[in-house]
Amino acid sequence: MKYYAIIGHRKVGPSTPGELAIHGITNDTYVWCEGMPSWQRAVNVEDFRGLCISTGSQYTFPSSPAIAYSKKNAHKRKHKKIIVIVSLIVLILGGTSIGGYFIIDNIQENIKKEQDLQRGKPIYDQAMIDYNAAVIALNEYIDKNILKMQNSNYTWEYKCRYEDEENRDRQELLKRIEKPKKDAEYYYKIGDKGALIEAGEKLRRERSLWEDNASRE
Repeated sequence: MKYYAIIGHRKVGPSTPGELAIHGITNDTYVWCEGMPSWQRAVNVEDFRGLCISTGSQYTFPSSPAIAYSKKNAHKRKHKKIIVIVSLIVLILGGTSIGGYFIIDNIQENIKKEQDLQRGKPIYDQAMIDYNAAVIALNEYIDKNILKMQNSNYTWEYKCRYEDEENRDRQELLKRIEKPKKDAEYYYKIGDKGALIEAGEKLRRERSLWEDNASRE
């Protein structure tokens, strides 16, 4: 089966997973083939298992809901054990000391932040899908304009100048799309769900804009 992949802001393919791996496919590279409902991370696609370069991300993608549920519960149990152990230490050393309460509150705060990150994951994933779709549509739109000019009756010098201008515009527009993408990554990391939603909405609008432009004759 042949796939497309987003590598370096460009759509590569269709190629086999082995051929795409030569380009440096990572766990977070988005891939798609006919029959898939949307772009997916390579780490979630069976054909790319063992071919991806790990990105060192702290987030993993469980193979089934049952595994995900088990890991989630195990994670919660681990944090509860930590709280219990720390509480016992505090009681042994003096119980109601301000320092002891501070340690427990700090652990509980960190657990809450991690849970907030987990709740924002579907929003983050959709934002990244919209980002990749916007980049693909933008490149298709610019390439289509350049091709039309190449097939026109204008002089060769004018065609070259037009292509240079279009490519400069491409880079500026890619930077514009990159901004909310970086915002989404940052807000996802710190657990600011409201700001993450806002960044995701900006990427959704960029995707809609460039898909509409690319679909026009």
